[in-house]
Amino acid sequence: MGLFGSSDEDENTEISDEVQELVENAKHPSVTAKKLTEKSPNIRGHMLAEKPLLEYLEEGEQPHLILHSATPGGIRIKMGGEKKKILGGSAAVMITNLRVVLAKGVDESDEISSIPIEGISGGETKQPSKLNPTKNTHKLILYADLNSILAEATDIDKDEVDDIMNKSIEAEVRIAFDKVSKDDTKFALKYISTKAEEFTNIQHKDKINEYIDDDEDIIQILKGKVAEIKQGEETDSRYAGKGVYTVITDKRVFAVIGQRIKGTDIQNLSYDSIDAVNLDKGIVNTFVSIDSGGRTYRFNAYDNSEAKEAVDYIRKRTNGELSDSSESDTPDSDTETEGDTAERLEELESLHQKGVLTDEEYESKRQEIIGEI
Repeated sequence: MGLFGSSDEDENTEISDEVQELVENAKHPSVTAKKLTEKSPNIRGHMLAEKPLLEYLEEGEQPHLILHSATPGGIRIKMGGEKKKILGGSAAVMITNLRVVLAKGVDESDEISSIPIEGISGGETKQPSKLNPTKNTHKLILYADLNSILAEATDIDKDEVDDIMNKSIEAEVRIAFDKVSKDDTKFALKYISTKAEEFTNIQHKDKINEYIDDDEDIIQILKGKVAEIKQGEETDSRYAGKGVYTVITDKRVFAVIGQRIKGTDIQNLSYDSIDAVNLDKGIVNTFVSIDSGGRTYRFNAYDNSEAKEAVDYIRKRTNGELSDSSESDTPDSDTETEGDTAERLEELESLHQKGVLTDEEYESKRQEIIGEI
């Protein structure tokens, strides 16, 4: 992609048809020719040392939003309570159809990190705190695959990777902005979430097709991060660096556990071997819990409503209410009792009082729990 000329204003800048097409196809007005083609587009924007953002785009990549992070906290990774900085100070955050690109000029070179959208499982936004006026930043928080982050992060010693992977279940990429509106961060999250879901739907099918029998029909697929197998007092926890796919079919329940070092592990459970199934909902993680043959299998699921539908279907199959080829009826009403809700709210209140959760995090989770009743 070429740049034929430049000046201080976009309207006076001669740009290639290719650059103009990128600007016109962007879903947000923050993508301009100036931001794409100049290393330092304005005094309050990002400052790159080697090349403009345009030169860091891959073939077929379309930018949809370009924001500026200039807070001291910058861009951090939060893993198991620990925070590690990726980029601090003035950095560009470019969201494309393929990834989130983080770029900053340092001395005479550029530091570039990126997170593939297909490695992002979800996220949230946080607005400036009304209780603490000094914290006036908007935040975009993305929950991402550790493998995707650690492969790119510039400020993490690679010798720490194994230790981090063993200790952490999930990672948060926390991007702080001080010159954007809440609408900008909400747009960013909505776009990333929608695009990530498209990737996920493709990945689901690709990862499980090889394990499906010819005469077997898929009822539901759940995506998560962790699997646990309990027998007596012993628990075998398996962090799945490549994801846990819990597959409910018309003949069985099986989990594809993509372990980073040991490779893929498959756990098969036929319906006639299942003694009980429950939905275990904690403050952070939700598990489909299945008792079979003296063991308890717990498979993490990101989506609470999908997990509830899966539990309902499995219960009907194990109780003989559905035959092999039957599809699930409309799910039963909440399998969670009022007592369960009260316990979760009490646990949430305890975490808040201990300072584990901020006021904003507490209120957000409280509303989420109440909304599920």
